[in-house]
Amino acid sequence: MTSSYENLAFQRKVNDALTAVERILAIEKKPLIAGEVEHTYGAKYELVNSVSNVAIIAYMNALEKIGLDADVLIAIDDSTPTTLCFDASTTCKFLEKKV
Repeated sequence: MTSSYENLAFQRKVNDALTAVERILAIEKKPLIAGEVEHTYGAKYELVNSVSNVAIIAYMNALEKIGLDADVLIAIDDSTPTTLCFDASTTCKFLEKKV
């Protein structure tokens, strides 16, 4: 269960993000939290569809950045479950000593 402080902190972050979006887009309409806006029954499904599409695009962009472009993803056999495993390593190399 979240505390009221966490809820207020979250609300503040959302409001800051909405202010930034409004500034960036320079639009006349003011973006609001979905729960605070009167809407029709079908509007919530449109919102979920839009947000889901944004999430899918974000995932696709992230996968593309690590080398999994559309051609690779299309080549994956979709008749069986596929798991992506990642292995990362870092190395440190001494360049020079400064006195």
